[in-house]
Amino acid sequence: MNTIQKRFLLFLGGCIPARLALVGLAKYLPNKYLPYLGYITLLMALGFYTSTLPGQERSVKKHLVNLFGGANLELYMDYSIWYSPIMPLTVMRMPISSYCMIPL
Repeated sequence: MNTIQKRFLLFLGGCIPARLALVGLAKYLPNKYLPYLGYITLLMALGFYTSTLPGQERSVKKHLVNLFGGANLELYMDYSIWYSPIMPLTVMRMPISSYCMIPL
């Protein structure tokens, strides 16, 4: 199995289930706990925002490699990301969903 196939499986097994879990949590969580989920998604949005700042993409990946242990994770991290052009849409969408969950 080559690196592209491993990254694809990691995406299918990690990213998509995590997003589905967030959606399911937002749907079935009682309303009194939604603000807590809103604060969690707001932290995620801030993380996405900092990773899209100019020059930050490589340093964020370098920190992830150091955090999760060395060269094995480096195989999955290509420095050219296919979703870079649409990343600002994700960055804008996350705070909007957080705003909808946090009462003012």
